[in-house]
Amino acid sequence: MVDMPHTNDYRTRLLASLGSLLERQSLLDITIADIVREARVSKRTFYEQFPNKEDCFVSLFRQHADILLDIVGSALAVPGLALEARLEHGFRTFLTTLTAQARLLSRLYIDILSLGATGIQVREEANRQFAGLLAHTIEADRERLPGLHIDEQMLLCVVTGVNELVLYRIEQGEIASLPDLTPTAQRLLAGALHEMLRPVSREATVGA
Repeated sequence: MVDMPHTNDYRTRLLASLGSLLERQSLLDITIADIVREARVSKRTFYEQFPNKEDCFVSLFRQHADILLDIVGSALAVPGLALEARLEHGFRTFLTTLTAQARLLSRLYIDILSLGATGIQVREEANRQFAGLLAHTIEADRERLPGLHIDEQMLLCVVTGVNELVLYRIEQGEIASLPDLTPTAQRLLAGALHEMLRPVSREATVGA
């Protein structure tokens, strides 16, 4: 097979190819031959970009995690809204975006689990980025939240919990109902905020 021009675009094309294939079948059923055929490049070109299809999948997962993070970040930065309303808007945007790209994102959520320790690490990385975005958003309202003590581990628990609920609904074939999780996400985050606003005890301050 003769490679098409624009070699600097091969990586993008291979990721797009895998994304297209994942809308129709699982990672387990996809071969490198399928990916290069869809991308119209050679296997040699594939191996110049990725060592194996799992690495290609991880790159695609991270790419979409970054896209989601940008979309949610824009939603959280909407001017003129109180913090609580912006956080609700952010979670609803996240869940609605997942629903709009149901076929691909459901496979990303499920197939990342097949990669063992690597998959766990990549999922945790994405969750930490999301938790960091929430922390940044809340920190920006510090003047209105006296006594605030940002706890990113607590926010990570919220993000991880919401993503586990998302995974459960995907596995149950209920991806269209993901936006209905918004109130649950809000309650989880409200509980975390309540804890982060609790006065620090004298003993804790002394021991710090």
